[in-house]
Amino acid sequence: RLRERFGQGVHYNPDAVVTHHVDDYQLERRTILERSFLQGRSKRLLADLLPDATDTEADYLGRLLGTWVPERLTQTVTDRSPRPLVETAWLLAVTAAVGVGYLTGGTTTLETPTETPHPEAQTQ
Repeated sequence: RLRERFGQGVHYNPDAVVTHHVDDYQLERRTILERSFLQGRSKRLLADLLPDATDTEADYLGRLLGTWVPERLTQTVTDRSPRPLVETAWLLAVTAAVGVGYLTGGTTTLETPTETPHPEAQTQ
């Protein structure tokens, strides 16, 4: 869409600085887990509507469990620091919340809303 509108696509700039405000409550563990759960439900709905749309998520999960988690666990040992272990546990908890949301999302039927008659029209 950007290419159609502006004649060019997105350019990656690793030196770009983006500032935005994040409220304190958005950084609370409960909020992050709730949002992750809802993200999973959204992913399920998207997967039901567009089956190929979740290929990226499957690739991510494969890299997470096959590469990143083992690397972080190795880093815990080599750095003699619990931080990578704590970060890995948190990452797995968030990923699990997305997974639970996905599994409980189920297939949702989208219906076109019907027009509700005005209350006065029903009294005639």
